[in-house]
Parts: sequence; C-alpha cells; structure tokens
Amino acid sequence: MPAADTKNNNKNKIEYGENAMKMSKLLPGLALAATLAAAPVVAKELRVANILGSEGAVAEGYDYFAEKVKEKTDGGITMELTHGGLLLNASGVLTGVPDGIADIGFLVPPYFPGELPEFNLIGNASIVGRDAAAMTGAISEYIFTCEPCLEEHSELGHVYLGSYSTTPYHIQGTRPAGTIESLKGMKMRVGLPSQGRWAEHFGGIRVAIPGPEAFEAMSTGTIDAVLFSFAEFFNQSTVEVATHVTLLPIGVFNSTAPFSVSKTTWRDLSVSERAAMLEVAPYALAKIVAGYERDVTRAKKVAGERGIELIKPSPELVKASNEYIETDVKLGIEEAVRTTGVENAEAKMERYMGLIEKWKKLTADVDPMDTDALGALYWRHIQGKVDPETYAVQ
Repeated sequence: MPAADTKNNNKNKIEYGENAMKMSKLLPGLALAATLAAAPVVAKELRVANILGSEGAVAEGYDYFAEKVKEKTDGGITMELTHGGLLLNASGVLTGVPDGIADIGFLVPPYFPGELPEFNLIGNASIVGRDAAAMTGAISEYIFTCEPCLEEHSELGHVYLGSYSTTPYHIQGTRPAGTIESLKGMKMRVGLPSQGRWAEHFGGIRVAIPGPEAFEAMSTGTIDAVLFSFAEFFNQSTVEVATHVTLLPIGVFNSTAPFSVSKTTWRDLSVSERAAMLEVAPYALAKIVAGYERDVTRAKKVAGERGIELIKPSPELVKASNEYIETDVKLGIEEAVRTTGVENAEAKMERYMGLIEKWKKLTADVDPMDTDALGALYWRHIQGKVDPETYAVQ
C-alpha cells in the first residue's frame, strides 16, 4: 500500500473512532427523546363540582364545557363531572376549590357577602333584569373589567371565567300568590338581598337558604314558596312540589360563577390550555342561557300536564312590583355601602346599568337559542379580550 494511502487510512480510522465515541454519548439522549416523543400525552383530569342536579340547563352547560375543552386540548384536559353537590355543596365551593377538593366549582357569590362584596354589589342588582342573554353579557363584561372583583376572586384562590343569567324569576309555591294581599305572611326563599327586600315590601317573609335546599324546605312546609326561574323546575326539582306559579317577573339571577377554577390548577395549566378554557367558557354560558330559554316553554307544558296552576298576577300587583323594582337599585347601593363599605358604589352601579343597556342592544337580534351565535358574541366582546398568558397568574 502506498505511504499516502496508509496515512489516509489511519486518518479515517481516527475520525471514525472519534465519531463513534460522540455517537455513543449522544445515543442515550436520542433514545430518551424518541421514547418521550412516542409516549402518549398524559391527560390532566380535573374534578368539577356542580352544585345543581344532573338534569337541566346547567348540567348541559357543564357537559358542553368538559367536551369542548377536551377537544380543544387534544385530550390534554379531561374532566370528571359531579352533580347535585356530591363533591362540594353550595357552601363548600368557596374553600373546597382552592383547597383542592375540586379543580372547578359552581361559586355562588350571594352566599358569601363578606368575601365577595364587589361582585355582590352588581349581582344583587339583577332584580332589574328581564333578558337572560343580555344580563349574561352585562355581568360577565363587568366582572372581567372590574379589578377589585378579580382581586377578591384571586385572594380567595379562585379564577373567574364568566357568569350566566337565568330567565325571569317567578313565585313557585304551595298556595296562590296572584294579588298583593296573598303575599302577606308568605315565607319565600330568596337568592338575593334585592329579592328579599321585594318580598318584605309586600309583607312577605324572606328566607335566605341555598337553592339546593329549597326543595326540601318547601316539601316540608318550612317555606311557602321560592323565587326561581322556570328552569329550576328541572335543575332544582321544584316541579315535584310546587302547586302554583305566579307569572310575575321578579328580576333574574345572574350572580353566578359556574366555572370558577382553582388558582393553583389554573397556574399549572399551559398557556394553550388556559386559552382553551377561556375560549370554551362563553359558548358554555350561551348553552346554559339557551337551556333556560327552552325550559320556560318546557316547564309550562309540564305544569299543564301535572295540574300546576299558572296564575296571572293582578294588574295592581304588576304595577306595584314594577314601581318597587325601579327604586330597589338605590336601596341596594345604600345597603352595600352600609354593610360592606364598598367604595364608589354609585359610579360602579352606573357603569353596570350602562352595560345592561349595551347588551340589550347587542343581543336584540340574536336568537338566545342559537348557542354558536350567542357564544361568539360573548367571546368577541368579553373572554376574547383576555390574555391567557397573563390572566390570573400573579
């Protein structure tokens, strides 16, 4: 072999040996990378506590939320849904979510007036509402743009994703309540201070108990009636005990946070996972609104089948109720300032009333039964403006 060839051959052997050594060092890392790439993504299963029943509009909203979040995260997030307060009841959600018993819970701010004064200032004014779609948009936009509201949520270990509104509340009871006289002495379960003031204004007795306890209270005679929307025929099973429903609208209930996320859980999610939750939430809220609207018709049909009397209120009661409701917002402001010391209450309420008018116009031409259209409207004006990278991570 010529000298030059021998030299080149030795050089090739040296280079090959060095490359082999380099490869031997790289192979374990490459093998690990290949293993990780081939391994299936381990889904995060989140525990969800719905305080209402497994049937009806709210349950459908939770089912939709779980399904769509799983879809948008490619299976990265799944949810174990529990209904009827089995995991956490209405009173337990406030501490149970940040304590890790559930990752997501149905938070009802009126049950916690001392802890959530900013939220309740606005939520308690829902007695002025008549339209579920508009009132959903108004309160959701207000809370997302209210720094004190978000701060009190955060301090409690919760992350807010939006609120929904019921359809109008009516008196569902075990005796007729169609006149001013018939309301005197009637023990009524109320969900908001404003509804309690309404009851007392007409000589009734306000009974403040959680909604899920209303069925038992009315079936045992502890109370005579509940102020509930028609959908609660199914969400709260009042169809089983009510014998009369007075068709007098007494505001709505939109002081809700059905998808209240543990702050610890939220921070552990990736930006894309948080983005998925923010994107799905407005459509899930629209799903609930559509369910409430549907259940108005459904409940009236069931009432007829079961012999539940639908009472037309007297003109005197309608007039007196409307006149009272016009004055209650001012009373609510005074009560909030006196009991919680919330600051700038009048200016905050004025902003909220402006948002109600804004959302009446925005939803005027949207079919509340069209979940896609209504959800897209909420997304465009509310959750779509929230940055998932920075929201609620401090």
